Amino acid sequence: MKTLTKTTDIDKKFQYIFMDKLSKKPVFFDIETTGLSAKSSSIYMIGVSYPEGDSYFIKQWFCEKEAEEESVIKAFLDFLNDRDLLLHFNGLTFDIPFIKAIAADYDIEISPHVNNLFSNSLDLYGLMRPLKKAMGLSALKATDLEKLLGLYREGDHSGKELISVYRSYLENNSYESEESLFFHNFCDVEGGILLTCLLSFVHLFKPKTEEDFSKYFSLDSLEKTEDFVKINLYSKMHFPKEHTFVYYDKINENEADSATSNAPFKLHIKGQRITLIIPCLSLSLRYYYKNYKDYYYLPEEDRIIHKSLAHFIGSALKEKAVRTNCFIPHDSIYIPTNIGFDNRLKLFKSDYTSKKLYIEVRSLSESDALYYTFCLLSGIGTKFTLI
Repeated sequence: MKTLTKTTDIDKKFQYIFMDKLSKKPVFFDIETTGLSAKSSSIYMIGVSYPEGDSYFIKQWFCEKEAEEESVIKAFLDFLNDRDLLLHFNGLTFDIPFIKAIAADYDIEISPHVNNLFSNSLDLYGLMRPLKKAMGLSALKATDLEKLLGLYREGDHSGKELISVYRSYLENNSYESEESLFFHNFCDVEGGILLTCLLSFVHLFKPKTEEDFSKYFSLDSLEKTEDFVKINLYSKMHFPKEHTFVYYDKINENEADSATSNAPFKLHIKGQRITLIIPCLSLSLRYYYKNYKDYYYLPEEDRIIHKSLAHFIGSALKEKAVRTNCFIPHDSIYIPTNIGFDNRLKLFKSDYTSKKLYIEVRSLSESDALYYTFCLLSGIGTKFTLI
């Protein structure tokens, strides 16, 4: 078995600054195999990348002979006993089950700590999969995501091609073959650390909670006109490449081919600055009161009146209001939202059954702008498209 350990320089713009909040000793790993099935294939290399102090290291265990597979797996599992977070790219589907199956064949006992790492690992592939369309990707291989960051591998082979390269190495112990094998795995595990910066997009486009969103983003400024609302955010994370995303919103939710707003939503990202531009809409909408039992509805006038003011109106001219008619119409300039504001702002809609919600532009203040952004992106974030 051959073991190589090297340091590697990681540009700060590719470093996920919140990694230290997740883990003190994270490690990304990737395996190289002679096939897709653990029943008929073997592992010939395992590589890891991990931070140590101010440096990043890459360690690789390589089977110079097929008989060394057991030693490679034992060395890797022993290394994991000193780590507290495991990262991978599609490892839940392939790498981890493969390792467990081969370890079982050799009767290698996996420690409770390592089993816990496997169970609670962070899969970059799974986290990025909902953003595949937004990122304009036709495939979601690690190299596709690397290209999204402006990173391109040169002189590398595919994992499939390397199977024959490894066979060739076993036959003639070729130095060139060994170099190709180590280089590919090196690129995979170094790339894994670089791809952690994509977690910034996950926090932006798929925020879990308002509290979670506010950990990573803060309001820089709010600009309102009759045509658009511009919300400028500051990100505590660095986005390594400039990107612009758009989203076209349907005005009429009940018609599949309905017209969209004239202008798209735009989301521009550069460094630590994010600009969200929302087109304004001049609409006639309704505000529905939740306390409808406190109102009467006047059918002839098609309006409501509070019970405290209705004592002078004859009983034949009024009836108890219900949820569907307890509203006031309002013509104004609006922007869409998609989840409630916990009574922070009035929500308007076209009719009671409509699921599309709007807020009045003039009512949006700086104190609500960050929450509005969270509400919007938590609902339609993955529907944005990279241009």
